[in-house]
Order: sequence, then C-alpha cells, then structure tokens
Amino acid sequence: MKNLLSKYTSFLFNEVTLSRAFWLYGNVILGVLIIILILLGLILTDDLRNFVDIQKFTTTYVFKKIILKSSAILVSAYTIFITYIIFKAANRYQGARKYFYGAKIIAAITALFTIKDIIKYFF
Repeated sequence: MKNLLSKYTSFLFNEVTLSRAFWLYGNVILGVLIIILILLGLILTDDLRNFVDIQKFTTTYVFKKIILKSSAILVSAYTIFITYIIFKAANRYQGARKYFYGAKIIAAITALFTIKDIIKYFF
C-alpha cells in the first residue's frame, strides 16, 4: 500500500518525465479509455447518437445512460488531469524548447477536442 501511495504522490507532484507523461499517459492510456468509452456506448445501444437523444424512461435505459454519462465524466476528468500533468512535466523539461511548446500545444488541443466530442455525443 505504501508503494502505491508513493507512486501516486510522485505522479501527482510531477516526478514523471515529459516523454512518459505525454506518450504513455496522454496518448496511449487516453486513447484506450476513449476506445473503451466508444465500445461501451456501442454495446449498450445500436446507435450511440439515437441512444443519447431518445427520451425513454425505462429502468434499463436510465441505467445504461447513467453508465455512459459517468464513464464520459471519468474520461473527461482524466483528460483534464493528464493535461495538467503534461504541462507541469513540460515546465520541468530541460531539453529543446520545441518539445516543451509542442507537448503543451498538442496536449491542450487534444484535451479540447476530446472534451468537445464527449460533450457532443454523451451530453
């Protein structure tokens, strides 16, 4: 338990490199979470847009909608959190400035478009 807590605090207080924060946490894990969210939406319904737009009030419909919306909120929260971690890791980066600016710009654009799409399709 102590090892897990120390990993969390080191991650939270930015003892993570820019490359690891950007590529692993910002691209790979976020991409997997988005794919899981899309698959979850497709499994729970035939058409994701119709599922969110149709106003049925059956128990299974409400339960499915709660699952999708809570999953979308979690992915949005992770996107904001990892963007913050990437920004802090970029501020500590000692290499070429193009990576500093590139990571920040790409992370910000990715966060904006991810959250925009989640709001468009799930809310």
